Amino acid sequence: MPEGDSILTVRVEDGSVTLMGCLPDSVPADLVVRLARAVAGVVDAAAEFTAAA
Repeated sequence: MPEGDSILTVRVEDGSVTLMGCLPDSVPADLVVRLARAVAGVVDAAAEFTAAA
């Protein structure tokens, strides 16, 4: 997957963040979740990533 083709949707409800979509292979999914958890006001973060086609 080319780097520019990544698609990420973010849903936030009561401080809980859900990240969904497809990341480039060069971006570690666990890093994205850790960065989301580090945002002020976020109480939890989870991911529902799909594999790149």
